[in-house]
Amino acid sequence: MTRAGLVLVAGDPGRRPPSDPVTLAEFMTRSAKNDPARRHGLILWNHGAGSVVGFGADEGYGGQSLSVTGIRQALEIRRDLERAHERAGATLELIGLNGSLMSTTEVAYAVSPFARCMVAS
Repeated sequence: MTRAGLVLVAGDPGRRPPSDPVTLAEFMTRSAKNDPARRHGLILWNHGAGSVVGFGADEGYGGQSLSVTGIRQALEIRRDLERAHERAGATLELIGLNGSLMSTTEVAYAVSPFARCMVAS
């Protein structure tokens, strides 16, 4: 346990680029495994630049962003892993995108197969 009261539940995944869809997929899978629930949601919070640039520019990786296609790929990987482990609930209840310009038709279309509801700014 850290001073902030947080508990490390799995080994250190190491430093990974957030612009890699596999990073997001592994985070979602690890989170669901370590904190099981009947319903799951995903909230991506950072700076957004819409369908053209993507989401979450990271200064630690040269300003790389996770593209909308990358978000969709991460959601596909997560869904396929959930189904492979025969876990119910492969569909998320909510996808929240708290980043500028992420409430476009293109983004909604990209994530629509993976969640019952999308909330975006």
